[in-house]
Amino acid sequence: MRKNTLNKLLFAVGVHFKFSHYHTVCGQCSHCPRRATPVGVSTNRLKFDMRPLLLCCMALLVFACKPKKDLIKTGGATDITSLSKKRLLDSISENQSDFKTLNIKAKANLDISSKSYDVGMNLRIRKNEAIWVSVSMFGIEGARALITPDSIKVLNRLQSTYTVKPFSFIYNYANKQVNFQTLQSILVGNCVQEFISPSSTINTNGSGINLAGMLQDLAYSTDLNTRFKVTQTKITDDAASQELKVDYNDYSPEGALFFPHTVQIHSGVESHTVAIDLSYNRVIINEPVDLPFSVPQRFTTVN
Repeated sequence: MRKNTLNKLLFAVGVHFKFSHYHTVCGQCSHCPRRATPVGVSTNRLKFDMRPLLLCCMALLVFACKPKKDLIKTGGATDITSLSKKRLLDSISENQSDFKTLNIKAKANLDISSKSYDVGMNLRIRKNEAIWVSVSMFGIEGARALITPDSIKVLNRLQSTYTVKPFSFIYNYANKQVNFQTLQSILVGNCVQEFISPSSTINTNGSGINLAGMLQDLAYSTDLNTRFKVTQTKITDDAASQELKVDYNDYSPEGALFFPHTVQIHSGVESHTVAIDLSYNRVIINEPVDLPFSVPQRFTTVN
């Protein structure tokens, strides 16, 4: 019954992206049970598209040095209203979360066209190198992905299939201003680097800062608090009817970082909407992380 529920979730996700597939348990290691085909479901007939893992990734992707003597650190809230534009931009850059690796365990609620699903997520990041994501339901892994600046690889464990695409494949669905660093910034609550620019319009009040502007045909607006941490990012491409809004809450210290523990993502592409609420339960910083991604011989490569 649990696998049938997971199959229903994966099928619901599939209508949003013309992509392909994942699998539940490998059936090869000593601690892993043999994979069983869901009752009443033919794996030959199940040709649905993307899974929750790629949904999470693609929803995020739908858009996409100065001297330090004058920079302001996030030791506490700062009176920002009297600061020059240059000092504000420099201080935003200085207070970006800097790390070598992240290991995050999260709970996620996916709302796909008014249908809601609760899943578990493990997220591991090697800065500027790779993002590894595993999505599970009822403790069963249904999907795994490895995203690098060059490629997107996906295992569908339910259907024993494997998909690999160049990173540029996302431009079939997303603005070409999006890159690997855009996704990385959104996941960790950093301001997208291209927004921290003298060409941005910057406004301040007693409660925070707003950066706004255009990157070619992409409009952006980012709100930051008085600690120079992002509270909301909104990216729109009116010509393509795409919008992405991300809200960050529950900031608290994680080692040397001031890190969000609640991330709410809302993505709209034409008439399709996806909402992802992430709750980061555990955040481990700068410890070695493994990014296991091997393709079993029995898996079929699909496009």
